[in-house]
Amino acid sequence: MKLDFIKMTAQGNDYIYIDRRKTALNDINIKELVLRLSDRHFGIGSDGVVFMHASSETDLRMEMYNADGSRGKMCGSALRSLIYLLSMEKQQQEYTVATDSGFRKGWIIGDKGLVKVEMGKVMQYDQIEDEDDYIYLVNVGNLHAVKIFDDMSDLDLLSEIKRQETFLEEIALNHEFVEISDSESINMQIYELGSGFTLACGTGAVAGAYTSRQEGMVRGDEIKVTMPGGEVIVKIDSEEIYLTGIVKEVFRGIIEI
Repeated sequence: MKLDFIKMTAQGNDYIYIDRRKTALNDINIKELVLRLSDRHFGIGSDGVVFMHASSETDLRMEMYNADGSRGKMCGSALRSLIYLLSMEKQQQEYTVATDSGFRKGWIIGDKGLVKVEMGKVMQYDQIEDEDDYIYLVNVGNLHAVKIFDDMSDLDLLSEIKRQETFLEEIALNHEFVEISDSESINMQIYELGSGFTLACGTGAVAGAYTSRQEGMVRGDEIKVTMPGGEVIVKIDSEEIYLTGIVKEVFRGIIEI
């Protein structure tokens, strides 16, 4: 069977997009398919796979999987890329996508691939004592553990992740490591559940920005988040959180499965 796909990237957070409105995969093991397609040596290579479904309530429904085949409830990078792909089909001012975390709206800003999406509200914000500091648990559709450091230049990220996972026991989450750049911007490293180290993470950017602002380390409504793959802007107001950043189509192709 030949399968059409699109590969998109958002600050290096790359996903494969398959349009289920046009492609039937009734007899396919989805987890095995995701593992194969995401493999960077024997497949297309990605942080995961996103399936695009028809929806009677929104412009599209998003079904997202991590690179290890596990299901993801929400992904800011994938959401922005889907809004971009929708704009190739429809000339609208506003688009709505159904996710496992609820309906989300999005807008195309200009003609350079800049996309703005609403990310909902923070559903959980807890702090857990960790030695002489805190780990912040932030739920923005999926759960993140955020820790803020004065200097990350000598930080052993893998050792810190293992230590946190032992400390936090059975909580399944993503990890964000934040360094304050100035009063309106942060730098961040990411380790995503099911995908490992990634160059960017939309929900992670929201979690890092929200935590930094909540703890009084940055101020203002708009926070620039710099990740290894690029920058996004997180806007926080009393009703909603918005994420804005550039997305790009990498290539389209056909793969035999």
